[in-house]
Amino acid sequence: MTKSDMVGFGWKQKPAAYAKVYDHLDETYHHFYSKSAARLCQLARLQPGQTVIDLGCGTGTSTAVFWKAISPSGHLFAIDPSEAMLSCAREKLSQNKRIQWMCEDGYNILSLCQQLNLLGKIDCVLSSWTYYYLYEDREQLHRDIHTLLRPGGKWAFNITTCTSPIECGGETYNQFSRIYDFTLNRVLREKGYQPDAGRTTYDPQFHSPEPNRIMLSRVGFASVETEAWPLPLSPSEAHAFLLEGFVRHGAKPVFSKTLESLSIPKRVQLLEETLSSCSNELNATGEVPHILNVWAVK
Repeated sequence: MTKSDMVGFGWKQKPAAYAKVYDHLDETYHHFYSKSAARLCQLARLQPGQTVIDLGCGTGTSTAVFWKAISPSGHLFAIDPSEAMLSCAREKLSQNKRIQWMCEDGYNILSLCQQLNLLGKIDCVLSSWTYYYLYEDREQLHRDIHTLLRPGGKWAFNITTCTSPIECGGETYNQFSRIYDFTLNRVLREKGYQPDAGRTTYDPQFHSPEPNRIMLSRVGFASVETEAWPLPLSPSEAHAFLLEGFVRHGAKPVFSKTLESLSIPKRVQLLEETLSSCSNELNATGEVPHILNVWAVK
């Protein structure tokens, strides 16, 4: 089973209308996509003139940020499996001849770079808000990226589980999610559905950076660093973003087996009611939603 099958969200099949919805999420939610990409630039220490890959570029929000860091003499390869998303990105950045757009799956990155004679010549590969969807075999992904990087090259990405608990450096973040879980189960019971026994996940790699740290070291990266990074969002905004940008358009709420079995309109209805019921309580925690950033050096 592929990741797309598990989360119910196939990027290749998304229409142009969805690409427009997705493209507006950054502006609607305090430019958090742009700010996340800018943080990866800082961690990777991008410099003008470098050759960089934006893996899972979407509608070009991250691409624009990465290009600013390596301009005017850099070279940027922007890869995404969705032609609709790439069309939107090209429209925004059409004047830039040093950005090469490629409609391709992330797991073909090594063969793609072989065709372009880029093996061992890439300064940095970055992936912002796409790692969740990129690959079924992430260790192979790390190995492929290690192969195409030059010595000293960097691989930087974020793990974007912002509404579930994550652990980093001995701290647990996003604990507000327990309030949301409790409220969702109450709403499910009131509507005659079986409440969930607890959060479910398909991949433990999304709740701690340690599995990726181990894999990155195993495939040959010389150093690996991680951090928990705060988003410019409130807890209720983080939940609203996932609902508006993804669940409403077919993504399965993988934190709830009960919701996974329901139709999309019913999922949305129950999640909207849940968020409305606990929004104030979520924000009263004073917590800030965090994601995990990982960067490794060859």
